[in-house]
Amino acid sequence: MSPSAIAPPPRYFWRRALAFFVDMGVAWGMSALLILPFLAPDDNALRLGLPGGGKLACLPLEHDGVQAVFQCRISTMGIHNGRLIATSDAPKADPEGALAIAHHIDGEGREILPFYAQPVVAPLIFLIASALFTARSRRSPGKVLTGLRVRGRGCAMCRETRRGAPLLGLSVLALGVQVVGPSPGVALAGFAGIAVLAAVSWAVALIRWRGAMPYDRATGFWVGRG
Repeated sequence: MSPSAIAPPPRYFWRRALAFFVDMGVAWGMSALLILPFLAPDDNALRLGLPGGGKLACLPLEHDGVQAVFQCRISTMGIHNGRLIATSDAPKADPEGALAIAHHIDGEGREILPFYAQPVVAPLIFLIASALFTARSRRSPGKVLTGLRVRGRGCAMCRETRRGAPLLGLSVLALGVQVVGPSPGVALAGFAGIAVLAAVSWAVALIRWRGAMPYDRATGFWVGRG
């Protein structure tokens, strides 16, 4: 009789959650490294980070007593990540309150629609890297840190594709909203909404099936101590 028939297997809930965030952080960092060689914010639309993110450094261009116009430089992780023109109706002419009516520009002052590649690329890197780690060593960086290992025999890519379906959905959403071109607030709200839904679904399933997730059971794997 197998041990799992005697006692329910442990969930490793917090360990698996931490491992996921570590692995996603690694994927996010790798996506930044892939994008950096092509990053030229004054010449093209490619950007780091998320829509609406980054630190602003603004200089006033004009102020007629009713509206103020600013030119702002965006930096992400200390890296130049674009420019925008912001118009503020605030009495104190605060550019932070003008982001809803801000327009991204290139180095020549022409309006452009920025493309944030990391929300598209990072989930794909996560999926591919997870499949490679599962197939070769059964341990991703996050699982090494948390002392876990994927066990069993099966199709690693099949497991990771099933596990990463919500991430693929986020990647497609991130691409779609930027092609359609909504405001940064709409893009972030949609992205955050699906991310929260995916996280809640994962947590409920992990608790319900005591660690034997549907993608594990369907592909012949499980997660145990490593």
